[in-house]
Amino acid sequence: VYPILCVFYETAFETQALKLLKAEADNIDKVKFQKYRAQLGEKEEAINVFIKFLNDKDIMVRYIAIDALGDFVNNSDAVIEAFVKLLNDEETIVRTNAANSLLKLGKHSDVVIEALMKLLSDEDSMTRTNAADALGMLGKDSDVVIEALVKLLGDEVRKVRSSTADALG
Repeated sequence: VYPILCVFYETAFETQALKLLKAEADNIDKVKFQKYRAQLGEKEEAINVFIKFLNDKDIMVRYIAIDALGDFVNNSDAVIEAFVKLLNDEETIVRTNAANSLLKLGKHSDVVIEALMKLLSDEDSMTRTNAADALGMLGKDSDVVIEALVKLLGDEVRKVRSSTADALG
């Protein structure tokens, strides 16, 4: 249904479609409803709600909110700040997804690089892998990043070593 409803964006039916969805909001998954809002003209409102979802106690809500924000936000400082904060989340899947989304957004800043550098020593190998990938894309001009990635080539996990080599390449 989502792709079909999104076709109404910037048409004469956009307002009507959103109005009908709002009337049924209690019967629609909260994340999907925000995606509808974002696609049907209420992008800023949906972004604000998704930023609140990043603090939800349910890890899947946090995970999906990261994906949604990564899909339709272009370097919003508030979103970048929230993603950097999530790099310290207690859940591996959330940390990994936040690193991936920072990579998708392509936001290069000292704060982002520093946060990703800390993940290179994370206990979870997938988090280390994604941090290496992100740093390879975002920190190519930094001697400190290159040095940290070279050290990661000695990681015990093959996937981490492989991604690190790609990042350096």
